[in-house]
Amino acid sequence: MTDQDYADAEKMVLGVLAQEVGGDKEMTASVFAAMEQYGVRAEWFRAKAQRHFYVAALKTWRATGDLDALHFNKAFNAEAEGEYAFADTFEALMEATATRAHLEYYLGALKQKVIYGIVHKLLTEAMKELKPDDIGVQIEDFMRKLHDVQEDLAETDGGLKQLGDYMAESVAKKMTLHEERFVKHNWAYLDGLPWPWKEVDQIFSGLKTGLHILAALASQGKSTMAANLSVFWNERGIKHGFFSIDMAADQLADRYPCIMNRVSLAKLNFGTTKDEVRRFQDGYEKNIRLNNVWLSEVDDVKTMEYQCYRGVKSLGWKAIIIDYIQLVSPEEKGNMPEYTRVQRAVQAVKKIAKRLKVPVVCLAQLSRQFEKDLREKGFAPGLDAIGDSAEIARAAASVTCLYQDEEMRKYWAQEPPTQLAFGDRNVMAIRYGVVDVATEGPEQREARQKGQVSLAKQLRPVWFDVKKNQQGRCGKVPFVMFPNYFLFRPGNSDGGKVQVTVDGKAKMLPVQMFEQLRDDWTYTEQDWWLEMTNALPQRGVKLMGETYEQMAARLEEERKAHPEVKHFADMVPGGKEL
Repeated sequence: MTDQDYADAEKMVLGVLAQEVGGDKEMTASVFAAMEQYGVRAEWFRAKAQRHFYVAALKTWRATGDLDALHFNKAFNAEAEGEYAFADTFEALMEATATRAHLEYYLGALKQKVIYGIVHKLLTEAMKELKPDDIGVQIEDFMRKLHDVQEDLAETDGGLKQLGDYMAESVAKKMTLHEERFVKHNWAYLDGLPWPWKEVDQIFSGLKTGLHILAALASQGKSTMAANLSVFWNERGIKHGFFSIDMAADQLADRYPCIMNRVSLAKLNFGTTKDEVRRFQDGYEKNIRLNNVWLSEVDDVKTMEYQCYRGVKSLGWKAIIIDYIQLVSPEEKGNMPEYTRVQRAVQAVKKIAKRLKVPVVCLAQLSRQFEKDLREKGFAPGLDAIGDSAEIARAAASVTCLYQDEEMRKYWAQEPPTQLAFGDRNVMAIRYGVVDVATEGPEQREARQKGQVSLAKQLRPVWFDVKKNQQGRCGKVPFVMFPNYFLFRPGNSDGGKVQVTVDGKAKMLPVQMFEQLRDDWTYTEQDWWLEMTNALPQRGVKLMGETYEQMAARLEEERKAHPEVKHFADMVPGGKEL
């Protein structure tokens, strides 16, 4: 398309508008709706008379709901300030012989011209400033500016819509749910992205578009929970981005092989056996082969928005994780109260989720007042416990709080859950009969018992407490956190409370909930030991709508998918396979 074609497009767009003067209101409304859809602005029109004509038409329409000649003429004269005559401009546009049926074509051509002009200017400026030093930074800066143009001029869905505009897509989704669940009996099917654990999926029914807050106190598991989610998505082929603002990306990357292969990073950082280092390397290589996660350390929201746009549009991201919201730097710079800074960052991140139509899991920090109340009063947090800004809870589609069960923590300090201390292969082998305990000497026995207690004392009883959920229901799930392996494993929500003694006082605590695992994601080579001690009585949960027979068949299929993992039913005393 030539420059003359672009110039003609300006006249044609306004020529259609000129035809609406004194015309049918509904037709005029459709013309303005199309212009809004394409994001038409006054600065798109180079000729001053045409620019005044557009502004006057828009003001007249908004003020009167019509384009009657009297009001339009008056508005034009106010804009032009006598420099141009309304009649001359009107006649020139009518001579363009525009056709209303071709309005979409005219608008597309006009928009193309505008984008071309802006990009040409950006390229010219970039070439003038191009220097051999920091070429990567200059390219990134240019790409970000280009993204801003693309976003600014993109066709939006911001126009008015009616119920009929949403019906077809919504009905199709509901019909798919019917087919999957009631015809195919696939009760695990989700209308959204899955969590690693089906009990959490039962609460969310799949993560959908929106801002999802995962809040916790400092160093209490929110980054670990996010890393578990990322490893799971990587395994399941769900491409996503992870913005690690709180932690260096290389440190986050080291957690992926530890979670996947159950390797202790503390041991690796201190120095350990070649076998453990190889397991660590193997875990890295598994994650790399899957190739479904991208890490970034950027914290300013404009660069983040550009990377998210590129990730979703070019790399196929289906979700985004941000660690964490209070560290995101908003577009506006300068001194501002912390509350305002966080509020603007939250609004910007929510805008990213809405524009790109993907779920954004954003970590947040709970307030120190909550930490004090939890320790002193023992109550669970509310939405007001999220630090720095109430806007975080208001803007979110869901809010989940992670926090330790303080009474259980005190109880485990007295009675460590040694049956869950599956991490040390040698300790567990001696304890549960894989080798002959009779050959164990006094020193070995003492070392084994100390090691087992030491491992158990590191475990943390954590509640996954969904406080707000616009896309599902609220609820709580008990988890056990294994810090050495950056691993979360769900407890038994159906477990009961048991009377125990804590600090000399009798208390009813959810011991069975935390001392029995019901993990349906993580399969480890030590799980048969957990089965034998009743610490892993069954895998997973019964799904809503599922019969017990269907549940048994599903769990058996999932178990067959892990032939490398031994099970208690396949073992005999002495550790020999049947």
